[in-house]
Formats: sequence, C-alpha cells, structure tokens
Amino acid sequence: LSVDLCVWHAWMRCGGGTYQSQNRYQTEESFFHEVEKILAPYQDTLQLHQGALLHYRPLQEPIEMLFIDAMKSWPLAEKIVTAFFPRLIPGTSVVVQQDFVYHSWVGATNHLLMWRLRDYFAPIHFVPGSASLAFVCKKQIHPADLADISVESFSLEEIGTAYDYALATGPEERDPLWRDAATPPFLLDAQ
Repeated sequence: LSVDLCVWHAWMRCGGGTYQSQNRYQTEESFFHEVEKILAPYQDTLQLHQGALLHYRPLQEPIEMLFIDAMKSWPLAEKIVTAFFPRLIPGTSVVVQQDFVYHSWVGATNHLLMWRLRDYFAPIHFVPGSASLAFVCKKQIHPADLADISVESFSLEEIGTAYDYALATGPEERDPLWRDAATPPFLLDAQ
C-alpha cells in the first residue's frame, strides 16, 4: 500500500534533476495518473491510494514492510507511528526510514521517535547511495507504548542523545550535508 497526495509543489523541482516530470506540472497539480503508470508493473503487490495520510484510515492487517518518507512534521510522524507501528510483526517486519541518515531538522521526527522506540527496533541495513536506514521490529508495539510521543515530551538532553544515536546507527562515511545536526527550531520552541 502506498499513500500519497500526488500533488506537485514548487520544492519538488529541486530533487531528481533527471526525472522527466519535474517541469511538466504546475503547483497544486495532480500527478497521480503518472504514478499509476509507473507502478503498473507492480500492481499485483502494491496498492496505490491517493489521499492525505493524516486522514487515511489504515486496514488492520499486519505489516511486513513499512517504507516511510512522510515523517516531515509531528502530526504526520504521530499518525504513522500510532496507525502503523502496532501492526508490525516482531522478528519479521522491516521499517525503512527514508530520511534517517539525513541529519537535518527536516528528519528530526525520524531520529527522535526511533530513539524513543529503540527497544522495539534494531538497525539492520544502510541503503547505499541514499539517506535510508532499515530497521527490524524486535517486539510487539502496543498502542499504550505510544502514549506520549509528542514533540513536547522530549527534553533537550533527549534530543541530543537521539541525534547521537542516529549518527551512530548510520554509515561511518556520509555526505557532509547529512551531518547538519543543529537542533530544529520547532523543537526549541517546544521546550
């Protein structure tokens, strides 16, 4: 299952410089039909859902693999963790955090939440040439385990520890851009 709005934004022009669609769409224009075409060969194994993740009501089926590229805000991060993590299968499920090795405030939710839930996950693989790190789910996550994962629940000391953890779990050599571990402004505002 893939959940995405598939709506073009101006900031998307800066990524994937060789991707043919980058100059084809205007801001707020849907590119859902192009994504459907690209993913057509995988329609037997992938279901595409166009919509806002914050409003998506997931099925209650177990999840074997969860690829996350949406933890760009606290509301999205909390939705992903509370809606999907309790359905992971201990010893089987793999969670790929697409921005985990990107050490900037944009990926802060990844670092903080995976540190807070470190007893439930073990890092297993860095995806070369990316900012992605895969984790295996070690034990069942119950909704009660996720009672307080709000940004306000993290102290400045925990934030530093979480970043140290993230730096230690990634590759030894990384792009210098990924080493920007400055504390995000929205975390300082929450203290």
